[in-house]
Amino acid sequence: MPFKTPSSLPIPSSTSSLFIACFALVAAFAWMPSAAQAGPSTKRGACGALIPKGSSEMGGRRFSGGGYESLDGLLKFYRKVYGSDGKRYKKRRLFSLQKVTAYHLRSLDESTGWSGINIAFYRNRRRYRLQIYIICRK
Repeated sequence: MPFKTPSSLPIPSSTSSLFIACFALVAAFAWMPSAAQAGPSTKRGACGALIPKGSSEMGGRRFSGGGYESLDGLLKFYRKVYGSDGKRYKKRRLFSLQKVTAYHLRSLDESTGWSGINIAFYRNRRRYRLQIYIICRK
């Protein structure tokens, strides 16, 4: 089969049908939700706090990082879930050592069942571990 050059390809007889086909394709992609619009997958942890969907319970109010590979990724997750305007929670770095970094998220909304979330990132030579600790209201 010989190679067809662009000049030998069939061209639609009317430009309106080509325009309609392009418009339909653009409209179809415009209505599909993108990954940025969809938001992160969440589930309810202890005291109703939202945690990543892939998190597994490690006993009581302690959960794994939910598939996140970095502390920045997990902090971005909470920024997307609870907003970055500073009205729902305050973020504070507790400490940052060579092998451990920890953050505390304090709930500013009195109606939530949790008062704080501690996020700890442990790094070793070969592996790392993210843990989420939920502090419930009394």
